[in-house]
Amino acid sequence: IADSNAYGYPTLYIDHCEICHHKVAGLQLDDAWVVGSRLLLYDCGGATIYVPFGGRYTFDHITSANYWRLDHRTTPSVILRNWYESVDGVVPRNLVEATFTNSIIYGNRSEGELLLDGIDGARFEVNMANSVVRGKLWYDVDPRFVDIEANDYHLSDDSPAQGLGYYAEE
Repeated sequence: IADSNAYGYPTLYIDHCEICHHKVAGLQLDDAWVVGSRLLLYDCGGATIYVPFGGRYTFDHITSANYWRLDHRTTPSVILRNWYESVDGVVPRNLVEATFTNSIIYGNRSEGELLLDGIDGARFEVNMANSVVRGKLWYDVDPRFVDIEANDYHLSDDSPAQGLGYYAEE
């Protein structure tokens, strides 16, 4: 869980990590500022990335592969919201940025693996680039992982995601 950011710099930098087998969420980001790259998030009972109310997020080269097998999963792998509900009603919170580049958001939920839940009255900026996302609005193709049962989420040689990403030398 990464919580609110009030200091003008990212709450969390996360790079080259594997997050898996969480009953609820792999990453819960509560109005935080997170910069993440080279992440593998898989097999969570709820979301791999859960943003319940706003924040700023930049993800590059992540794979969210949610094939949870312990019971029936009803939630998408990635949930992005710009609001929360309090006793006084719905409270808008800015989702300043949620950018996913060179990423895969896929799993066994046929209804799609990305939920965009924005309301008027707060920013809701979501950007997808060079990414595969299970859901009707995105580039939705099976990425053909090597072996889901063995948790090998490398891309097979014939994967349609091969070569999709953009690489820039730093």
